[in-house]
Amino acid sequence: MTAGGLVSPVRNRERTIAADVKLKQLPMHE
Repeated sequence: MTAGGLVSPVRNRERTIAADVKLKQLPMHE
């Protein structure tokens, strides 16, 4: 198993989680 193949999904997931957290931090006034 290559390090790149292992890091890529993790890096991708971290980016997705970061975007999700950023959305949740936005004030949502409906």
